Amino acid sequence: MRHWRTSPSISPKRSPPTRSWFNIVHPHLIRTNRHAARVAWQAKRFGVTETEAEAQIALQNPIRRVLEPDDVTPLVLLLASPLSGGTTGNRSPSTVARCAA
Repeated sequence: MRHWRTSPSISPKRSPPTRSWFNIVHPHLIRTNRHAARVAWQAKRFGVTETEAEAQIALQNPIRRVLEPDDVTPLVLLLASPLSGGTTGNRSPSTVARCAA
């Protein structure tokens, strides 16, 4: 939304109406096509192997592993479904999963 509000191509007349709600899914660490490059960069930066760097990266996540895209898919499907009608805009911290792990 920051870009939306500060973009010079969008005039105040075209800005989103108030009471616009957005569901944003932003997992902390997820294995994407950029993940291998990040692991290699961190390994080089800290002088460790890529396996050790991967383990260090996983420790930054409350559930102590790097998420796969399939880990996030159920949440996205839930938020896109009619079942999310009661979603209030609060965030669901990923640390809740730590209790179940």
